[in-house]
Amino acid sequence: MRAVYVSRPEGGLMTAEAIEKNSWIHLTAPSDDELREAAEAAFVPEALLRAALDPDEQPRIERRDGAVLIVIHVPYEDLAARKSKDGPIYRLMPVGIVHGKDHLVTVARREVPLFAPFFQGRMNGLATHMKTRLTLKILVAVAAAYLKTVHAVQRDVEQAETELARSYRNDELYTLLFADESLIYLETSLAQMRAVLRKIQNGDYIKLYADDADLLEDAVIDLEQALGAAEVHQQKLNNVMDAYGNVIQINVNAVLKLLTALTVLLSVPILLASVFSMNVPLYIEDRPHGFLIVMTLMSVVTATVGWVFYRLRFF
Repeated sequence: MRAVYVSRPEGGLMTAEAIEKNSWIHLTAPSDDELREAAEAAFVPEALLRAALDPDEQPRIERRDGAVLIVIHVPYEDLAARKSKDGPIYRLMPVGIVHGKDHLVTVARREVPLFAPFFQGRMNGLATHMKTRLTLKILVAVAAAYLKTVHAVQRDVEQAETELARSYRNDELYTLLFADESLIYLETSLAQMRAVLRKIQNGDYIKLYADDADLLEDAVIDLEQALGAAEVHQQKLNNVMDAYGNVIQINVNAVLKLLTALTVLLSVPILLASVFSMNVPLYIEDRPHGFLIVMTLMSVVTATVGWVFYRLRFF
């Protein structure tokens, strides 16, 4: 799908039917024809637009034939994974930002929610001829999305900890495991995104104006805060998983010890009953109270063994 946006006279963005000069071309899961048309209209190599459609593309910045490609990672929530509880809930999607001579082109494999405020006129100070300013605002929005995602992962971890403390079910353990995997992906992507922004700060790829330096610095600071938060949460999560692993192991050992003690305790009356039920002459077989004597002996011995186990803290 292709959408074209241009600046409003009173500020903000509005949609346009055709690609005009100084317009923002946004491609979502584009077809080959849409890619070709956008590349020709913006005078940028088609290969730069296709790069962001690779799900394994890593954050980077590249200049080719007068155009600049910035590949970023945008976090998003996988609702299917949350529902099925099978795999990491928070994933990363590559998004391409291409600076042409007179156009800005963004490419993504699926809908990008953080672009909605740009397209719906909820952000001020937007002008499509200011490609650098638009790019920096996108980077600031991405940095905010990373912070929001890290906090969302932490909320899921805290909820799983609460459930795990009560039940020790596999679902909660897998939640912690997938949360740890999400944090690893976020950390890796944040480190690569920070390197890309550092290259932009050098001014070798896109021209930075005086007002843009502060905006770019804000994006870098937000990314570094998100990276620090992700590292802290992952370390905490690893400690929690180790602690719960030890707790579960201790509880399993305690259950096994209890079951072993109960098995031995129940074996005592079975052993005595087996002895007195053998088909051989016994000195109490003709006594009127023989059965009572045997039951009393079984009770006394079993109680004695139970008291010994209790003193040894087997119960």
